[in-house]
Amino acid sequence: MKTIKKGRKQKGWAKEYNCTGKGNKDGGCGALLLIEEGDLFQTYASYMGRDEEWFVTFKCENCGVKTDIEDSPFRARDLPNFKEWEKTRPMLCHGVCNSCDGHHCPEERCHEIKCKCGPNDNE
Repeated sequence: MKTIKKGRKQKGWAKEYNCTGKGNKDGGCGALLLIEEGDLFQTYASYMGRDEEWFVTFKCENCGVKTDIEDSPFRARDLPNFKEWEKTRPMLCHGVCNSCDGHHCPEERCHEIKCKCGPNDNE
């Protein structure tokens, strides 16, 4: 093997997972995803208001289904809850940042919520 051009160094934790919907009553799409620490959030189940069970979860970018994982190096309670996590994600339209003019986005505009796509872009 020969390196033509060096890539960036791996930052933080990352692992491949399939979208399965495990633990969330939804069938996943089966996509193979590279999940990084920033893709994870906490979910929990409450049993008759007495016991709670916490899970480390990700949301598939292809189908939107949540999948619980068991082999995360992170504790679920140390991660943001889904609503907090979702606020940090850029809003997407057609798979790209919706704040872009012509779908080219400077990073400081990535978190705008209003879609600026033209009327023909929604088809």
